[in-house]
Amino acid sequence: MGDEIPFRIGLVALSALAPFIQVYFGRKARPHQGAYTSVKRDSFRREGRLNFVVHAALVFAMGIVVALYAAYPPSVAWSHVAIPDAWRWAGLGFGIVSLLALIKVHRQLGRFWSAYLELQEGHQLITTGVYRRIRHPMYSVLFFFLLAAAVMSANWLFMVLCAGRMLMFFERIRREEGMLIGQFGDEYRRYQQRTGRLLPRLRAG
Repeated sequence: MGDEIPFRIGLVALSALAPFIQVYFGRKARPHQGAYTSVKRDSFRREGRLNFVVHAALVFAMGIVVALYAAYPPSVAWSHVAIPDAWRWAGLGFGIVSLLALIKVHRQLGRFWSAYLELQEGHQLITTGVYRRIRHPMYSVLFFFLLAAAVMSANWLFMVLCAGRMLMFFERIRREEGMLIGQFGDEYRRYQQRTGRLLPRLRAG
């Protein structure tokens, strides 16, 4: 497996920084409410009980794998995948870029971001900046981040968990768009026609 120390440090750092960024901006947006606490009944209903539980289980399992890899790499050596170190270094670099992009998206979304499917008081539809051509740039960044972390880990179990989270994001996006259509109606439908869900549209519809 070669020298795993840089990748151990990198994976732990990325895994810790991503939620830290979201907690920081969540508390900044609503100082008297934690980013991942006080989930409202309507938000839980929108998420779906099964989706909520599965996603939480995936996040927890990813944390366990990262902790085992950091503390005692031989404990997860059985799921190691041979990936060239150059690819793993590239994964670390792309992971860092994705964290910077996550900060940018959070800054633009501001107080309208929530860890759950809920709208804030006086919620506005953001359609400028990174949202001008992509409806869900935060999910785009998180997809990119998970892919980078998966490559850097060189661990098929961690890769499977990352893939599971990606699949959950697709369902969450579907539910989030339903919530936004319910709130903004035709304004959001027109926004859908001229933007891509995760990547810019090549031609406005």
